[in-house]
Amino acid sequence: MRIFTFGGSTMWSFGERDDHTIASYLSKLLHAWGYRVQVTNCGESTYVNTQAVIALLRNIHCGEVPDLALFYDSHNNVSTSAGNRKAGIPNDGENRRAEFELLDRPQRLWEYAIQQLPVAYLWGFDRLATRLRRGLRSSADHGAQANRSRSLDERLTRQTLHMYAANLAFITALGHCYGFDALSYWHPDLSSKRCCSPGERIVAAQADSSPRRYSATSTDGYGSPQP
Repeated sequence: MRIFTFGGSTMWSFGERDDHTIASYLSKLLHAWGYRVQVTNCGESTYVNTQAVIALLRNIHCGEVPDLALFYDSHNNVSTSAGNRKAGIPNDGENRRAEFELLDRPQRLWEYAIQQLPVAYLWGFDRLATRLRRGLRSSADHGAQANRSRSLDERLTRQTLHMYAANLAFITALGHCYGFDALSYWHPDLSSKRCCSPGERIVAAQADSSPRRYSATSTDGYGSPQP
């Protein structure tokens, strides 16, 4: 039996050794129960559910069809909706738009490089860099304004859930066509956990995560969030 697992950094198991990923633990558990399985970790850091669905489709294109496709999502879908003010766009969508075809636009490439380069790194050219940055202030202010509001209002909450539900329907249709089963889970998040350890509180404080927006999406789609 072949199992493909999909999701973001949680499924990819960021910071863990290969023996301690979710896919690895799943493989060990099923083997201990007497099942002959091969588990392939198709998770990728920062992936939203739409990207995970595309990863499944690309595997099918290459003739790699699982017996079971397992999806483990949630936080990235919520945070990217809030950050991009639109559901379904990958993480750092604004950066991807800004970087698109930069090599074919030398002037824009230079401007973008100046924006990304700290003045302190320019040593004796700090005054020149300051002037160039002032000239680019309008475009920088535009980006700041676009990201000013990070809250997930009701419209975005519904849009996020609609996008996720549409992906689930597409996965189910693919499964019927190619003969595999699919399971999808909305995993817990530190922002919805009532009692956190000291280490978890540090991680939650460093993350760009709003308990209100995550809880709103989880509650609207799946009932009350669990600790």
